[in-house]
Amino acid sequence: MKKLHLMLAFVITIAGGTIFTSCKKDTTNADPTLVLDASSGASYLSGDVTLPYNTNFFIKFTATGPDVKLDNVTIKRSDDGGVQQQVYSKTSISADTWSDTYADNTRSSGQTQTYTITVTDKDGKVATKTIVVTLGTTNQVTSYTAVLLNQGDSYGLTNGQAYVGLQSGQTNSALVDFVYFYGATNKNTLISPSQVGTLDTVFSSSPYKPGTWPTKNDTKFVKLTGLTNATFDALTAKADLNTAVSGQTFTTNGRTNMLQIGNFVGIKTQAGKYAIARVQAVTNNGAVNQITLDIKYAN
Repeated sequence: MKKLHLMLAFVITIAGGTIFTSCKKDTTNADPTLVLDASSGASYLSGDVTLPYNTNFFIKFTATGPDVKLDNVTIKRSDDGGVQQQVYSKTSISADTWSDTYADNTRSSGQTQTYTITVTDKDGKVATKTIVVTLGTTNQVTSYTAVLLNQGDSYGLTNGQAYVGLQSGQTNSALVDFVYFYGATNKNTLISPSQVGTLDTVFSSSPYKPGTWPTKNDTKFVKLTGLTNATFDALTAKADLNTAVSGQTFTTNGRTNMLQIGNFVGIKTQAGKYAIARVQAVTNNGAVNQITLDIKYAN
């Protein structure tokens, strides 16, 4: 009888242990949260926005770790889709919440500034928010100043980028709107990448001559008369720039040549966008051939 009682006690103990174990809950810590606060005014951002050039703005945020303390918060910025650069960092937070305000301003040219805000907790879990700031208002031209091009350099209007050398032009051919060269007859010349007959003759010894480029955009040019430095400098509205260029008769050979200081060139891209380039400087001394342009672009 005593043995029977001991066996029953053992079974009850096991059963109780089993019941106790089956009632035990697995817990999963919640991810951190990130809230952007625009309640302080129009210059505080909580989402994608279009802002004029040279405009101050703020990103005000609160990070929270519901179950696990926060470790760090970072903000990275990318200009025109380029490499991200870290512009804000707070490490070793060791708190349940962290609030701060990051201040920045839009550039004087370009297309976008993209901000990625990331909070990480002590478990390595993250929360992320992204803000895309589009530069310029919908009716404002984009200005590129002191654009220096040497023989064989090319230029893209959409991102305001000079591509140094034919190899760089080949790599970025989809973005290239014109190429610069100095010729014995036509002197300082801006030419469309589509004009491969001329370009491949000028750069015949290069393995990267435009005839090898994957994309050869068709750009058109016209020298503008009646435009002054004062009117060019004051040109800020897309509608005014489009009016100044769109009604012109463009050259049929995809180039503009014999360029000199003070010339104004109307440009029409393959995408149908207009620009005006002002020749600020030229250098032609045999060893060096280069041109400096100021450009306004109705993107």
